[in-house]
Formats: sequence, C-alpha cells, structure tokens
Amino acid sequence: MVTVVVEGDTDIPVVREIFKLVGLHFAAPIDARGKSRIDARIGGYNKAARGSPWFVLRDLDHDAECAALLVEQLVPAANRADLLSLRIAVREAESWLLADRAGIAAYLHVSPTLITMNPDSLDDPKREIVGLARRSTRPAIVKGLVPPPGASVSVGPEYEGRIIEFAATKWRVSEARKNSPSLERCIRALRSLKARMPS
Repeated sequence: MVTVVVEGDTDIPVVREIFKLVGLHFAAPIDARGKSRIDARIGGYNKAARGSPWFVLRDLDHDAECAALLVEQLVPAANRADLLSLRIAVREAESWLLADRAGIAAYLHVSPTLITMNPDSLDDPKREIVGLARRSTRPAIVKGLVPPPGASVSVGPEYEGRIIEFAATKWRVSEARKNSPSLERCIRALRSLKARMPS
C-alpha cells in the first residue's frame, strides 16, 4: 500500500487510474490543498518514505523550467528516500487528461481535431479545457465549465466536478500515455517504485 499526496480533489481519480494500470493500491489520499503545502511538507514526506512507499503528485505550473529541476530543488537526489516517488505533471494534471484526445473530445462534445497533439507543451492546460468547453455543442458543458461573462474566476461552477467525473469514468490512461511524455515518465517511475517495495 502506497501513501499518496495530491494537490487537490481533481488529482485523486487521475492517480487512481494510473495506479490501476501499474497494479498499485492506496487508501485515503492526503489532499494537501495546494502545491505550497506540498512544498512545505515534502521534507516530512521524504523522511516517512524511508520506512514505507510514498507517491507525491505536484503540478509544474511555472515554478521551474523543467520537472527534473523542480524535483531536485524540492528533494535533492542525494537526500531522497528510496521509497519516495515525487512526480511532476507538466504543466498540470489537466494536460494528462487532454492527452486522451478522443476521450476528452467525446466528453466535451467537440471535434477531436481541436485537441492538441502535445498537451505537455501547453502553457495553461486548465485554460485550454475551458476554451474547448466554450466550443462544445452541449449547452450544459458550456454552462458548467465556462465562467460567465465578467466573472472574476477562470473556470465555470462545475469545473471541478466535471474534471473528476471525466477522470474517474472516461479517461483512458493507456491512451493518454502515448501523447504525454510526463505521464509516461510517471508510469515508469511508479513501476520502478513498485519493484523497490518490500514484498
């Protein structure tokens, strides 16, 4: 059993699907409620991982030029516990959802041709999903994911719920890994963690 830490609720079904693919299990995940709290507590997670396996998922956002640099800043390799897997979604977990191009297109009711071939290159994957939802043929998708005109928020009122629903019920990690190098690296890292875990 692996202890899982995520930034927020929308990451949980994403991690669950990846774990299913790899053949790992976790109980109740730790919702850190933001990357700043993950960063503040990563030393403690690393210490705990000296005795049991831990998986921590954090977005890259604009905190570093690349994921490897950010990992090294947070937990230098020389001090990193063997059972800690700190993975960085490039640039957000939403990019991994967009990597299932046919799946997200069908869910949002937009043409698959509108879905990027390289989601890891997106500057703001969340904004990309909202932009796609704006072009949906389903009014419920538009209303739920797109903020109303003049709103101060960047997403619609149902954004979190819709993302969780898609990740939990429609997202195909086996397809997404083909279009997202950072997701593929995460899968490989988890398989490596699994191999290091005590039997």
